[in-house]
This record gives sequence, structure tokens and C-alpha cells, in this order.
Amino acid sequence: MKKVWKWLDNFWYHHKWKTIIISFFLIVFIIGFVQCMQKTDADVSILYIGPEVVTGEAYDAMEKSLESRLDRDYNDDGKITVQFTDRVYLSEAQLKEKEEEAAKEGEALYYDKSAMKNSLDQARQWILSGAMLISVMDHEVYKTFEAQKDKLFVPLSEYLTEVPEYKYDDYSLNFKDIPYVQFTGAFDAISEDTVIVLVKPTWTSTLGKDEMAERYQSHEELMQKIVEFSVE
Repeated sequence: MKKVWKWLDNFWYHHKWKTIIISFFLIVFIIGFVQCMQKTDADVSILYIGPEVVTGEAYDAMEKSLESRLDRDYNDDGKITVQFTDRVYLSEAQLKEKEEEAAKEGEALYYDKSAMKNSLDQARQWILSGAMLISVMDHEVYKTFEAQKDKLFVPLSEYLTEVPEYKYDDYSLNFKDIPYVQFTGAFDAISEDTVIVLVKPTWTSTLGKDEMAERYQSHEELMQKIVEFSVE
């Protein structure tokens, strides 16, 4: 038994950060897998991709808050449902910052770049396929869509009567500057440097054109209700 403990102690000493990082991504993968297995035909599906891991009570708070903004059951399943799905992604700059923080503590930080790429690739596929028609994403992630914004995202002027001052650009809003987001306090788990976009529907989806049009309507109306919210 002493040999076992000695081996474990030696292993932890030499591979602590590697073990932590691998465990972190394993947990994220399991959470994502469970989310997919439990996924129902939600009225609205929202993708978050960025450096934060959103789980548990934070998920429930965000979903319930947004469900309160919907006034009808779009898919006629007897309930109003908003579902969040998240993928963790850190850019090279963000990873470097984490490395520097670890170095200050005298630790070495190991990370799996392929896991980051896989997260981004999966998020991109969901957006391209129309599986996620609203996305909340970190600024670093949004930059990766720069060359495709006009093809992927709906211009704010097309679905908002008045484009607010807190827009990030012609296609996105600074998420944490939206009055509704600030007022409810339900979105504290999301980092400051994020935008929200409405994704253009694609007719190549597994849904038919009419079904996709109805699905898009629920997402568009939720975006409108979030922006039009007033405490007065």
C-alpha cells in the first residue's frame, strides 16, 4: 500500500496540471453529452461558446429567465422551453494569460489545443446547420466568424425596430450591456466580453423549410423581446 501511495504522490507531483486539464475537458465532454441526450424539442435553443463553464443553477436561472419572455408554446408540446448548450473555448491569447497566471504561482499549465479546436468546430457546425439560431459567444470566438458574418448572422436592422446603442457591430449586441440581462441578474455566469447574434436559418437543415421558418420565428421574437424589455 505504501508503494501505491508513493507512486500516486510521485505521479501527482509530475503530472498535476496535465491531470487537472484532462479532467476538466472530460467533465465538460460528459456535461455536453448529457445535455445532448436530454435535449428535447425546445422552443428556443441557445449556444454559448467562450471561456466560462456554465452548469447547474446558472443554467436553470438563464433558461427560466428567458422562458418568461416567451408568451406562447411555439412547437405545441404543451410547455415553453428554452435550452442552453455550451462549449468551452479559449483563444491563444486567453490560454497564454492562463499560462502566465499559473507561472506566477510556480506551476506549469498544460492544455489540449485539439480540444479547443473541436469545441469551436462543433459550435461552427451547429450554427451552419441551423441547429442553434441564437448564439452568445466570446469576442475571441466572434472574431473567427469575421469573414462570414454577412452570410451567417441576421443584421440587427432586419429584426429590430431600432438598433440600440449597445450594439457591437451591425450583426451583434454586447450581451452584458442589454438592460434585460443587467436587470435580471440571471446571466452572471457569462463573461463580460460576449456578444449575442441571431443566426440566419438554413434550408439545408434536417428540418423542412416551413418547420425551419417557424423555428426561426421563435428565436427572432425572443431576441426582440429581450431588447425591447423596459423596467418602466
